[in-house]
Amino acid sequence: MRAPNITELFGPEVGTTFRPADPCDAAQIQAIRDDDPGLAQNIQDNCVTAFGAIGLDPFDGNGNYVFADPLSASFGGVTGGNRELQEETAETFTAGFVFEPEFLEGFNLTLDYWDITIEDAIEVVTSQNIVDGCYQGASLNQNFCQLFTRNSNPNSAQFGGFNFLRSTSINFAKIETSGWDFSAQYAFEVGAHGFDVTLQGTKVEELNDFTNPTDLTEVNPELGEVNRPELAGNVYLNWYWGDLRVGTQSQFMDEQLVSFVEIETAQTLYGDAVFMDAFWQHDLNFRYQWDDNLTLYGGVRNVTDKDPFATDFAFPASPRGRFFFFGVDYQM
Repeated sequence: MRAPNITELFGPEVGTTFRPADPCDAAQIQAIRDDDPGLAQNIQDNCVTAFGAIGLDPFDGNGNYVFADPLSASFGGVTGGNRELQEETAETFTAGFVFEPEFLEGFNLTLDYWDITIEDAIEVVTSQNIVDGCYQGASLNQNFCQLFTRNSNPNSAQFGGFNFLRSTSINFAKIETSGWDFSAQYAFEVGAHGFDVTLQGTKVEELNDFTNPTDLTEVNPELGEVNRPELAGNVYLNWYWGDLRVGTQSQFMDEQLVSFVEIETAQTLYGDAVFMDAFWQHDLNFRYQWDDNLTLYGGVRNVTDKDPFATDFAFPASPRGRFFFFGVDYQM
């Protein structure tokens, strides 16, 4: 069991901007209809109900649903704490394996399996999940619908579009995830030279959010979306010789989407353009202990000058690209 912390409960609201894709847009609904006609019809029916409250008719003269998102830019909102949060509880299962063979001194291997289900999970909800969660159930989900408003002025060019959203932590119905953590390390010496090689990573099998407490079949898969790759890890190589240490770090992330794109409709709506290829970043570093007081250090970040994902917020690479650094640490 975990109670909400002070920030989750009482964090001050601050202004920000949002730009989720509108789930009531006819193109969004059609993309879902190709894979899940029932879900698409639920969303359309809920959108029609919500639009009725502001006097908007989303149909054309022939009875075709034609509403199109009228926004051309981000809109304002706030983010902050939520005083209504309740405790979350979790069921977890873990199993681990450690291998340290006597015949290969300096080598160790660990493998851990984990399976976690969190009930009433406290989670910060993205703007996209908020607007999607409002419309995806059998009826409007007020847990989410109450967090945003739409333009209700029929004389406005943005009539029907979002005009305010409040992002906060809420109690999800549950979160389910499972996967594997693995690590292998080998340290050895050759004469006066020392070496160590380390591989660490995680393989995620599933990552599902259930945001609607009244319908636990309503699942929002997250695996493969931005910052949620199926496979990720690091490889470290280090060489030691006297007072000199030289190392490399290589970071790997499996294919994933850019921000604000949902895995369920990404291919249908946008094609391959929003799927970012597997990512490698390589860094070099050195450290030399000149004497008891003076240490020199430096290196190169992003050796191959990898770019951030297209249309993303400088993720996973820095917008500076490749850069060099050097420093001196002197202690009296």
